[in-house]
Amino acid sequence: MKLISCTDFVLEQIGIYNTYESELELKTIRSYAIFLKQPLKLEMFVPCDDEGNVVKKPKMLYYDSMTGWSCPQDEIDYEDKMRPYEQAKEKVLFEGCSISKLMPDNYYQVYCDSDRILWLSWNKSKTIEDLILSNLTLTESAKKQIGI
Repeated sequence: MKLISCTDFVLEQIGIYNTYESELELKTIRSYAIFLKQPLKLEMFVPCDDEGNVVKKPKMLYYDSMTGWSCPQDEIDYEDKMRPYEQAKEKVLFEGCSISKLMPDNYYQVYCDSDRILWLSWNKSKTIEDLILSNLTLTESAKKQIGI
């Protein structure tokens, strides 16, 4: 599902149910409106820890100089390292995004698919709704948050 305006979402929901009386429909519309009003955070685009630091996907080295294969302990360590990354990835709301470096005055260059999008820090004046024209694709986590 692509990120769309709240008005388009309401019209889409009414089109599905052909009425405006469904309690589920109203709950979904309300959830989407609340979703759009969230202030932007870096964790919506790339996996971040609780302090807002980017979490990189750990790499497992498959080659062992003695045996030529990874050791079972390496696999256990890799699983332990993957757990925080997977938890951080659950907070990501937009598919296919990456960032370059933090630029002066807290600018991030955020790349989503082929488009480059710049934001002036992650302040409360910018919300998900400000991204409507960016044609972003929602992750399963975002859909779950909305209830669709």
